[in-house]
Amino acid sequence: GLQDVAPMILGGTVDVAPHAIYSETWYPRFHFGWSDLHSLVDGDEHFIDAPRAELYDLRADPAERNNVIADRRRRAAALRAALAPLKREAEAPSAVDAEEAQKLAALGYIGSGTMTRSGPLPDPKDRTGTFRELREAFRLQKEGRDAEALAKFDRILKQDPDMIHAWDVRSKLLFRMGRISDSIASAKEALRRSPSSTHLAIDLAN
Repeated sequence: GLQDVAPMILGGTVDVAPHAIYSETWYPRFHFGWSDLHSLVDGDEHFIDAPRAELYDLRADPAERNNVIADRRRRAAALRAALAPLKREAEAPSAVDAEEAQKLAALGYIGSGTMTRSGPLPDPKDRTGTFRELREAFRLQKEGRDAEALAKFDRILKQDPDMIHAWDVRSKLLFRMGRISDSIASAKEALRRSPSSTHLAIDLAN
């Protein structure tokens, strides 16, 4: 649900307007093993808390092409401080019934946050080429061009082996191709890298 974040922002000492807008996305982390992103829009400024932080002047640069953080480090630090108390660790919903939990698990939203990668997660903006290649792999898979799709997934995983979602889809693709033992091996690799992902365990058991 929606949460009024103004009291948390105004309760501190940071000069941030009460109508500042906080946003977050965990999609890169859950599906690709990349960093989650958190942002704060305050007036004409948009701060993005990422492995390499960004600050944009929305009035002068509405398309957000020019990162001005190098010239406004003190302002960026202030916005980071205002954003910090709003951030929370990702958690699976606690008050859901068994059927809803199974649906969430199938979508990768439960049990996907724990991976074996050590150290900081990659910045999504450094993986735009990988994302485009992944979209192409899905297109080939949808068109039934299995061998080409598999080659794409293999190249993606060679560069980014912690992409759990790609191991999972690769497993399903191999199964469709009749390569059962390879399909199981790919599913096991996904589960090894994300041991708490319940949907991976269910697929592997099936």
